[in-house]
Amino acid sequence: MEIRDAQGRLLKRIAFSGQGLFDQATRKYQSMLRNHWMPTPGLAFDLGARLEYQAATHTQRIAPRAGIAWTPFRGGSTILRGGFGIYYDHVPLNVFAFSRSPSRSSRRMAQAA
Repeated sequence: MEIRDAQGRLLKRIAFSGQGLFDQATRKYQSMLRNHWMPTPGLAFDLGARLEYQAATHTQRIAPRAGIAWTPFRGGSTILRGGFGIYYDHVPLNVFAFSRSPSRSSRRMAQAA
């Protein structure tokens, strides 16, 4: 890549070297376990966990979840809810390509007076 001024003089040259092409694939397996329990008509608990495995990173994760719903009055017009969970995202495949990205070298050109 060349950067030139308004008069067309070369100010800077940037070159890229190294491998430019790469290919990466993975498999991801996941399952969800959940239990809904109502000890009384106005109180409900949800407990669960998400299990997942990503083959490219050899990572196994367990993400627990819990929730509660309580109806304090008989009419059911008011419901109080709360919950907790740990959430994970998958590792993007382009992370594995960083080491193979082209390296950059730049050189400033001498400016004419």
